[in-house]
Amino acid sequence: MRYGIKWLQSLVEIVIDDSRAPYHAEEFLNYELEQDKDGNYISEFPDKNNHAIDDTRYATNLYWRRGRIIMFQRLFAWIKEAWNKMLNRTDIKKISGAEPSLSTEMINALQLWTAMYENKSPWLSADVKSLNLAAAVSAEIARLVTIEMRLEVDGSARAEFLEGQLSEVMTRIREHVEAGSASGG
Repeated sequence: MRYGIKWLQSLVEIVIDDSRAPYHAEEFLNYELEQDKDGNYISEFPDKNNHAIDDTRYATNLYWRRGRIIMFQRLFAWIKEAWNKMLNRTDIKKISGAEPSLSTEMINALQLWTAMYENKSPWLSADVKSLNLAAAVSAEIARLVTIEMRLEVDGSARAEFLEGQLSEVMTRIREHVEAGSASGG
């Protein structure tokens, strides 16, 4: 969610016809970072009263996700190539007596899911369009997994240091969970 909102903020202009979509216009105008009890802004985007913003993010996700998807595809291809160079499937089965955890069928399924997430399903054509449900499912999984996630480390100077390091991770945890879900993780 955070990455999508940041992308929307980076746009020069978002045009909303307030006579045709008054609730959308109001939501975009009133959406802001949450504040603590003292009125200080918290660096989290609230996941409430943001249906129009979510709709806009989902509708534009192919544009802002494209860079991350390509990166994950390259990483996945590199890992797969390195894995296959180190050990082939037959060697793993001989050594362990079990099928490798990433079977050919599983790899094919992961690649299909990634293609669906990128809106590049093999069955798409000029007549067959995608609803891009894989992206919506991945985003919703990430939202549900992280919606009430909190992390607190306290009790010492080391704990304060760790809290600072982990808070940076926590600000982006939802997009990492979504990326993991999108790549079959």
